[in-house]
Amino acid sequence: MVVQNPNNWHWVDKNCIYWAKEYFEKKLPALDSTKQGSNIHVVKLSNFDGDCEVNQRKGKIISLYDLKMTVLYEGVDASSGEKYEGSITIPEVAFDTEVDDYQFEIVVYKETVKVGEQFRKEIRSDLIPQMKAVFQQFGKDLLAANAEDIQIPESEVSSVFTKQNLSSSSTVLKSAPKTSSAASANSTTSSNDKPKVTVPLSTLGAQKISTYNSTSLHLEPTFNCRSRDLYETFLDKGRVNVWTRGSLQVVKSTDMGSPKLLENDEFKLFGGNIDCIITALDSSDVNEKIVMKWRMNDWLEGYFSEITLNFKQSDEYNETKIQIIWDKVPVGQEDRCKKNFEEYYIKSIKLTFGFGAIL
Repeated sequence: MVVQNPNNWHWVDKNCIYWAKEYFEKKLPALDSTKQGSNIHVVKLSNFDGDCEVNQRKGKIISLYDLKMTVLYEGVDASSGEKYEGSITIPEVAFDTEVDDYQFEIVVYKETVKVGEQFRKEIRSDLIPQMKAVFQQFGKDLLAANAEDIQIPESEVSSVFTKQNLSSSSTVLKSAPKTSSAASANSTTSSNDKPKVTVPLSTLGAQKISTYNSTSLHLEPTFNCRSRDLYETFLDKGRVNVWTRGSLQVVKSTDMGSPKLLENDEFKLFGGNIDCIITALDSSDVNEKIVMKWRMNDWLEGYFSEITLNFKQSDEYNETKIQIIWDKVPVGQEDRCKKNFEEYYIKSIKLTFGFGAIL
């Protein structure tokens, strides 16, 4: 990458959010805990959001980042041999976070008192220290992999002042290992560049843009009911019409007379503001699941996000969590999607059927 910045004097920043996501997708699933027999291991990075950039001015390099992420894990109950799953959410991984300041929200799906206590204890004692080490190392690896992209070489710098800053920066960078880069996905701007322009979604269609930059969401609402009842509430046409106030419009179906929504059915909700296509259904008691394409009517024609609903029932606590993995959400639409889903799906279902308290 070519940087036009005499003596490295001007402010230059590089957006490293995609590099950061790839970094944690590689580092976190390598973590596991086997000390207490539960064989708990991180499966994947489920949700990743925030800001991450590397900046330089007058030869000084700094990193600024504030990230939130959720990972999914699996483990085995040492006494019964039964497999359990769950999630760990880290609400803040920031450039100035001290090692003891990280917060971890641990969820165990299909939880029992015994397994919940066992898993949380092992995760806190063994897995979380490993995650903290990854977070502390991240800042160093971020600079090592991306800093040289936003500076001209020291040999081309004539300013004594910036040369001194370059020397001190390079000493820090040499102490961190070089990591793989996703530079092609990142962007660099300088103080001389034109300001960025954000284009409203409503105008994108007129520009004939075929897709969006996208991100993902991870939600885990809890309902006081059986997973089977909740699963049916999303598919039974009568129930759907109740919690959506009669807004269900089936556009295409293999059986229009069916009392339930079926795989490959296409339908609209809330006055045509939401378009949905069910792409997969799993009604087994072990893992009830609904996968669907979902879009708002002001998005680009034909563009859909993808929602996976996994129903996790805890018999001991008489509750069901829905693990919602929501991919291909247009960047900038995250809050809108989340608020609409929480208000018109989660809250409406709880109020209509008495499936839980409203917080």
